[in-house]
Amino acid sequence: MAPTSADFEAQPALAEMPAQVTFKLSLRRDLRRWTPPVCLTYEAFVHGIQAAYELGPDCDLNLTYTDADGDQVTLASETDMQELYLQNLSVVRCTVTRKKSANKRALAQTQPSEPVKKQKKAARSAWLFKLGGKA
Repeated sequence: MAPTSADFEAQPALAEMPAQVTFKLSLRRDLRRWTPPVCLTYEAFVHGIQAAYELGPDCDLNLTYTDADGDQVTLASETDMQELYLQNLSVVRCTVTRKKSANKRALAQTQPSEPVKKQKKAARSAWLFKLGGKA
């Protein structure tokens, strides 16, 4: 059964949720610590991450966080953001990854990767030969 608007009315308003949450954001090997002064909407949270990592507003992100049970939970909507705040976590560990755009996936599928690998191997062999090493 799909949730109705009455199901969401029982949840506390965003203003009633705890305000001091520290986010530990991890993008590849770059770890950032961020403690916003107020509870954030999902949109504001995403914009804050984009600004922190200088990604730009058109960069699509995949976000997951570790909940109180130690599970990795996807953070993809305002409802997910409210659930995060309902857990009353003081520190939230959030993993940030960049989504591949449809254009990049299509380009990767149309370009042959094997010739590129052979070219790189040949260039490496030539470089090693010049240095007097084994190819």
